[in-house]
Amino acid sequence: MEIRDRFVYLLKRIIGIKTVSYTLLILTLTLQAYLYYSTAYELYSVEMSRGGKGYVSDEVWYVSSARVILNKVFNIKPRLNNTYYGLTLVYNSSVIDREGFVEAILDSGLNIVVRDTRYVKLDAVYVETNSGADAEKLVELLKNRGLIIDVIWGWRLPDNANINNYYNLEHAPLAKYLIGLAITLGSDNPIYWRIPSIIAGVLTNLLIYFTIKRFTGNPWLGNIASLIAGLDPLMRILSSIALLDIHVALWTSITLYMVSCGKIRWAILTLALGSLFKINTLLLALPIVIYVLTSKYMEKRSLLESFTTTILAIVSLISTTLCFQIFSSIPLIQYFGLREWMWNSVFGAIKWHLSIKCVKPPCPVSSNPWDWFMGRGGFILYYYPNGDKVVAIGFYPLWLVSLTLALYTYPISRRIRSNYYASTSLIGLLISYIILWLAGNRQQYSFYSVQFIPLVYVNLIVVFYNVVLNPRNLLINIEMIRGFMERILRRTLELLSINENL
Repeated sequence: MEIRDRFVYLLKRIIGIKTVSYTLLILTLTLQAYLYYSTAYELYSVEMSRGGKGYVSDEVWYVSSARVILNKVFNIKPRLNNTYYGLTLVYNSSVIDREGFVEAILDSGLNIVVRDTRYVKLDAVYVETNSGADAEKLVELLKNRGLIIDVIWGWRLPDNANINNYYNLEHAPLAKYLIGLAITLGSDNPIYWRIPSIIAGVLTNLLIYFTIKRFTGNPWLGNIASLIAGLDPLMRILSSIALLDIHVALWTSITLYMVSCGKIRWAILTLALGSLFKINTLLLALPIVIYVLTSKYMEKRSLLESFTTTILAIVSLISTTLCFQIFSSIPLIQYFGLREWMWNSVFGAIKWHLSIKCVKPPCPVSSNPWDWFMGRGGFILYYYPNGDKVVAIGFYPLWLVSLTLALYTYPISRRIRSNYYASTSLIGLLISYIILWLAGNRQQYSFYSVQFIPLVYVNLIVVFYNVVLNPRNLLINIEMIRGFMERILRRTLELLSINENL
């Protein structure tokens, strides 16, 4: 009996019936949901205890833009809770200074409490009230006196210049819509901002389970992969704060599952849908194109037909993505106009993704794509009051092992469909990020790498199961590598006009 078969037999004997696998899955996902929520709540509590504004890392951009879209595009005034309102009042600094503006608020005689005047980059004061009527009266009073130029309802805005007019148009809108929906259905509070991320993280782990099950036919391996991926430190923190990239990881895992089912057309569709959260999702298009090209080639189709089919797949992906982007942005197009939306959301997005955004201190630490597999260049997401840091780095020893196995066993992966799909996805995505780096985006951040998590752990389990635990396949792979190296050496000697028999 081979080592792999003994491993599977042992797992079945230990765990028993199939139902237990689903029970373990439910328990795992519940544990992960609790872990992500606890982390989200801990960050909220720390921020409140230190008197902060509540944001963690780039939440200042994404949550703020979601709130601005709610206020200005959808005309929704989010509440802090069922009975309390918050307003960030941007005053006209050419007419009145901060002290005078606070005095004008207090002299209004309304039930208004000034909560935050600690703004340096933004001429603003944050107030709260339990009376919606008084809030409306205050805004009207200050407008009539020409003292305010803008008001944003909801949780206090961060201290950034012109943040009250920031819509984050360089990124697709769907994640901001989800954050806005969570705020509207719940309240404008850090915990509610982060609920979409918590859900996305749990669903990513669920898709990892089903993908492993499809690739190996073994649900227990799916349990292992889902558990390990869910406990990855990068997965934990990105599933606990309101950034876009955890949604990229989710749609990457959905696309990989479609690939595991052999549904390449559906994979193209899910890639296009994932781009509505962040365009980085489309970097997985390279391995998809490779799948299309090689599948037609392996079916012994003509080279012309293979090329034509691949081009059609690329055109289909581009056209579907554009249609989805326009459809999801209809509210923004109506608000800004088509021309301004195109300039910011299409051309501006291309420029943003191909440029270096920040080069001078205190710019955050950037990294190269290959650094993510070696634990280098970690982006600091948060500083605790005691000096501890939250760094966006995955469990890189396993990441590096997974990538090494993908590269080393690639020769035999062409004979094992699951290996081929898993390894090509991982290697292809890394190549895509390197191409983006070569194209000009030399400032990539380590939290982008959460997109790799489903690929890293699916590949790790699949290759370990199919090759490492199968001595026969391992030996075949070694022979294929040896044969390849011999051909390279022979060809090199021929080019050097050395006629020796190898």
